[in-house]
Amino acid sequence: MPDNIPLGAVKRHLQMAYWRSKWIFKRRPQQVIDRLPTELLIQVFLHCLSSKSFPRPSVREAPILLTRVCRRWRALAPSVPQLWAAISLGRSWSEARDLKALDVWINRSQSHPLCFSFTHSVDYRCYGKLVQEILPQIHRWKAFYCAASDRCRCFLAINKALSIPNNALLLNDFRFIKTEGENPRVVTVRAAPQMSTLYVGGDSVLYPIAPLCNKFHAMRELRIHKCPNVVSCLHTVNRCPSLQILEIAWLNHPYTPRMPHIEMHSMPHLHTFLVTGSLEKACSFIECIQAPSLLRLTIFSPAVERWDEWNIWEGVVKLIKRSVCHLEEFRVDGMISPSIGIAEVLRCTPSLKSLTVGRYGLILTHMDALKPSFDMSYTLCPQLNRFEFLGELSSADLLQIATTIFHRRRYSQRWSQTNVSPQTVLFELKGYIPQFISYYDVPEYINDGMTVAELDCSQAWWVSEVL
Repeated sequence: MPDNIPLGAVKRHLQMAYWRSKWIFKRRPQQVIDRLPTELLIQVFLHCLSSKSFPRPSVREAPILLTRVCRRWRALAPSVPQLWAAISLGRSWSEARDLKALDVWINRSQSHPLCFSFTHSVDYRCYGKLVQEILPQIHRWKAFYCAASDRCRCFLAINKALSIPNNALLLNDFRFIKTEGENPRVVTVRAAPQMSTLYVGGDSVLYPIAPLCNKFHAMRELRIHKCPNVVSCLHTVNRCPSLQILEIAWLNHPYTPRMPHIEMHSMPHLHTFLVTGSLEKACSFIECIQAPSLLRLTIFSPAVERWDEWNIWEGVVKLIKRSVCHLEEFRVDGMISPSIGIAEVLRCTPSLKSLTVGRYGLILTHMDALKPSFDMSYTLCPQLNRFEFLGELSSADLLQIATTIFHRRRYSQRWSQTNVSPQTVLFELKGYIPQFISYYDVPEYINDGMTVAELDCSQAWWVSEVL
């Protein structure tokens, strides 16, 4: 700008630029999100909530984050009860701070059903104030998750509330996991007639359902850790006639006398069964049940079983034959002896489609049972299309797996024109994939459509929820 321009002209020029910019700012088109109707904006808010866990009282997560965007959102978000109907507490390490957040959530949720998740580790100083805050709202409980140590004082009050019949009428999901400590926690459930999911796990958690309580016709998923004996477990299962998913971990004892004859328990809707812990007790339980709808079965023993213990495979074979079920997915893992019995199980499962083999290698020594006959006229589990291998494997294990798959592919190519199997081979440790691909014609199989990849165990159906 030239130096000889009057100062007044400069001022007028700056004023015109200021008013012009202000006029343009006022006339700018509104953002789409600002013009959304309130009903649609509420749906946007609800989609901001996490689908994997309950929301935490954090300024970095919804719903609190939604109140820090603009004036309209700050006024609208607190008035939407669905946003404040679930809360996860215990990460702040302060009960007083959690109590303030809980009070805000309960007030803003109005009369909407409530979901709670408490995580109280050894370092969390719990004085029982949180549970005293939510007990008056027990008629609104929809889900309650608690992972607690011995220092948590919430358990006794919760257990007492759930011991009263016809209490917590809306509660359909209850999960209590004792994380640390040696003192036993006896969970007694007589309330919540609409309960559909029950997890009782962790250290020393016993007797999840009282033997003399009413039946839970809505129960679909039951997971029990450290069940003390077969009789109490049968009483619990008998209270859940519509059970679909069952996980039981059995306590290991030096000696357990053989159970007397117990009447057969039919579980007509059970499709997923997970057995862990003492296989000796598992055999006694398996001998007493019938599951005609069974599709998924897991056998896992984390400890070394004695050779003279009952043969778990004999019990599994009898269960499959007695139930006339069509097993489709099977996982076997652990130090199970004698492992040769797995071949008998495979002969009873012609409809098997997925096989998961554990990390201890005993079962891998019997992979030969899955090879076709010498003349390629017969093979076990002809529909087996998916293999999953867990944990560490030796070079001999990888060679055994590749050999079995090589022969099964040849058999499938000979007798099937449409579906060549197996189509999927997954390893928990992806470091084994390059070595596996180097065997036989595996690269050619991959070019033909076979998938060799890493296994995502977090999404697997056989993952325990109470260990």
